[in-house]
Amino acid sequence: MDEKLYQKNGRESNNIQVGTINSFGLSYTETKELCRDLISDELSIYKNEAEIEAHRRNEKFLDDFILRLKDEKLTNEIVLEEFKNPDTQHCFVNAQKAFIRTGTPEMEEILTRLMVDRIKENKRTLLQIALNEAITVVPLLLPEQFDILALVFLLRYTINNTIVSKETFKNYCKNYLLPQIIGLNKKESLYQHIEYAKCGSITLAENRLSDIFSRRYRGLFLHGYTKHEIEDLSSKYPQLFTSCLNDVELIQFNTINEDSLVNALKEYKMNEEEINRTVTLFNSNVMDNEKITSTVCDLVPDMKQLFEDWDNSSMKNLTLTSVGIVIGATHLKERSEEKFDLNIWV
Repeated sequence: MDEKLYQKNGRESNNIQVGTINSFGLSYTETKELCRDLISDELSIYKNEAEIEAHRRNEKFLDDFILRLKDEKLTNEIVLEEFKNPDTQHCFVNAQKAFIRTGTPEMEEILTRLMVDRIKENKRTLLQIALNEAITVVPLLLPEQFDILALVFLLRYTINNTIVSKETFKNYCKNYLLPQIIGLNKKESLYQHIEYAKCGSITLAENRLSDIFSRRYRGLFLHGYTKHEIEDLSSKYPQLFTSCLNDVELIQFNTINEDSLVNALKEYKMNEEEINRTVTLFNSNVMDNEKITSTVCDLVPDMKQLFEDWDNSSMKNLTLTSVGIVIGATHLKERSEEKFDLNIWV
């Protein structure tokens, strides 16, 4: 599976004035001047008040771009070396032009982060191509669409391996999922436009929220067994079982999902037939979707809104392209300060 646990990467969020010397003692003056030269022709097309505003936005974009280079410890020399590549210059001009035209904080945040990631991806790979395309596509999208891509990416393309209990799942819902639904829009044209921008496809197949939770965190939603029902297995492999999370008088498999169960069974040197039989036993004990929904909402009442938004919109039908994944993950970095290795997915 191409689902991995994302790792935290704290980033200073204070707004500071960018000077000409970075924290590593190396000047970014050359980088900044090169970037100004690249965009000079674009600035010359604006007149009167628009020209003043275009110059202001240009300098703001450069300041934030340099700040992000510092945060990623990309020195002036590294950046200038990458800017020898015409493709890198082309990407920067596209990013800068887009912000000069739009001027929104959301556009500045995502474009500068994408541009820094593009500089770090200095070999021609699928990820580099996806980053190039994302820089081109981002100006076609609204902040509401960034939110949709981020939420779909988080739910459908990642699994949080810190979830091992109802308490850790509750924290996940509160700290990761609920912040993403603030201002979430179900308007159908938003999803159609995401498809137009080649960030995703609206398919006939549905992935309801309860289905996603069931696949990724199935161990939280088991009915449980009496010891008599699985006496042979539990006596032979007692470490495989624990007290049921949903009924203390019963026991259940001590695993969060099918993948982790299979890995545990292989460690016990089970043959393929035993593994298949045990996996079937595990999967047959799961709650139905309605019960999963009520269990989650009892645990975190505010999740009711996410279930309604997800299951009654095209989010449940949306699959992301490589470009949609890059944009969704990049936006999620801004909102949660998480760090994703995009090579996992692209």
